[in-house]
Amino acid sequence: MFVDILHSIVFVHGLTGHREKTWTACGERELWPKSLLSADIPEARIITYGYDADVARWTQPAGQNTVREHARNLVNDLTALRRSSKSTGRPIILVAHSLGGLVCQDALLICVNPNEEAQRDVLLSTRGIAFLGTPHAGGNFADFAMAVANIIGVTIVKKPNKRLLRVLQKKSEALANIRDDFHTMVRSRGQEQQNNIQDRSKPIKLHAFTEEKPVTFLGRRVVDPDSARIPGYNSDTIPANHTEMTKFRERSDAGYKRVQARLRIWVDDDEGIMSVEHSLNVSVKL
Repeated sequence: MFVDILHSIVFVHGLTGHREKTWTACGERELWPKSLLSADIPEARIITYGYDADVARWTQPAGQNTVREHARNLVNDLTALRRSSKSTGRPIILVAHSLGGLVCQDALLICVNPNEEAQRDVLLSTRGIAFLGTPHAGGNFADFAMAVANIIGVTIVKKPNKRLLRVLQKKSEALANIRDDFHTMVRSRGQEQQNNIQDRSKPIKLHAFTEEKPVTFLGRRVVDPDSARIPGYNSDTIPANHTEMTKFRERSDAGYKRVQARLRIWVDDDEGIMSVEHSLNVSVKL
């Protein structure tokens, strides 16, 4: 059966993550966005985005990109894909793990004052962001990861990427700027859309998923609930630790059911809005 593709759901991994491995449960051959979600939300195009989020490597220097540089690459790669697939204007939903949530927020901030009109389209098209273990107020893992990077930096010549780690530390000025500017943009966009019903932009919906379990060798949760939640927005927990909270095996997994349900709600709500707008446009033309 042919299904019209009406949305793009973009998955963005976090620190030391991978565009496929982050979303694939141990022992499984396929990532769940492909094996499960593509069937449950067939009207969405599923996209997994990869970038170099390794903070240290043993055989070569780690990439030295900042969060802003990763964010700019995300925007430009996404606009290029949308142009080549003739999907400019298609609504976007982002699913981001850990550092990926900060990259997505900063990417949308870049689109506020775009260098190209195609970048503005990404912002106007974004309908929601599901954050999985994103450290909105810093994370406990930053001190641990920084220590590892320092050890590697001393014992071998290869250069670790400490700039990514500094952003994730509690009381990070860069983290606070991204968070505050992003939330200001989201609130103002919602208010502008309410005041102008013909405005193409829609409010960006946010939802946080927090990890329930600690990482065994750390003895604690990597991102505590207070850091992962977003004041004023709804949240759910996922019964896994920070690494495993993105890996689902089957539809009965509690984490999958919660994430899928949230994405389904957003897609259905947006399709309802598009149907109303289409009807209004037809009425005007008649």
